Order: sequence, then C-alpha cells, then structure tokens
Amino acid sequence: MIALYAGTFDPPTLGHLDLIARGRRLFDTLIVALAHNDAKVPLFGVTERLAMLQEAVGDATNVRIVEVRGLLVDAARKLGADVLLRGVRPGHDWVGEYPLAMANRLQGGGLETLLMPSHAAHAAVSSGLVRQIAALHGDVAPFVPAHVASALKEKFS
Repeated sequence: MIALYAGTFDPPTLGHLDLIARGRRLFDTLIVALAHNDAKVPLFGVTERLAMLQEAVGDATNVRIVEVRGLLVDAARKLGADVLLRGVRPGHDWVGEYPLAMANRLQGGGLETLLMPSHAAHAAVSSGLVRQIAALHGDVAPFVPAHVASALKEKFS
C-alpha cells in the first residue's frame, strides 16, 4: 500500500520527521510530497526544502520525496497513492482536516485519509513557530534536525 504525506515543510520539523518515520512503518511506500500553497510565502525555496527533507530522511528505502502542484487528490492519483497521511495536533488541526478528508474522498474516488495524531513531544510545534523563534535568534534545536537549525541560523544571520 502506498501513502502520500504532503506539506509545505517550511522548514521540516521533528514533528514532520516523526510522522514520516511512523508512516514508513505502516505502508509499503511513503511518498513525502512537497506541496505548493499559494496562500503561504515560504522562507525556503523548493530546492532548499527538498534537500532538507532528503537529508533528514536519509537512505530510507521505502520513502520517496517529490514535489507536487495542484490538487492533492490529482497528485495521489498520478503517484499511485492509496491513502493520504495527515498529521494532526490537538485542537484546530482536527477541525480543519476532517472536511479536507471528506472532500478528498469525494474528489479522489474514495481516496482515504489517515489522520495520525502527533506525538506528544511535537504537539505544540509548527513550522511557523520554528520560523518565528529562528527570526528572533532563539534556539530551534529542540524542534528541528541539526542541519535545518543551521539553515535557519544562516537565513536569519
């Protein structure tokens, strides 16, 4: 079974990586899709984010990292995904993800969504929070891999 886990990953956090690790244990193949969101202005370019994800994932044999544009259901269909994997933190994520899951099921011909709760250690972390801490020259080490912390430090120096 193939799962598609999409996000903007700006930057990838330990929460993202935890979901990738857990997802790759559940599925034969996990496709990590760097998705474009026109409502967001990313700090890092596509190439930078893809490189950060690749370095973080390493040589995991059943994980592929790709870039996608447009509707997620179209990308899932094109990539042969059976399931959308979505991470949810307590609170607003649950409220926002449910209607998306229903819309994706209707548009994707029955494409299912697995809403995976975040690990408690990452429940309050978001890429936006990490960017904010980094912009104020705070320590982001508890929230991102070392190579991402270095990239953030360089971006805000």
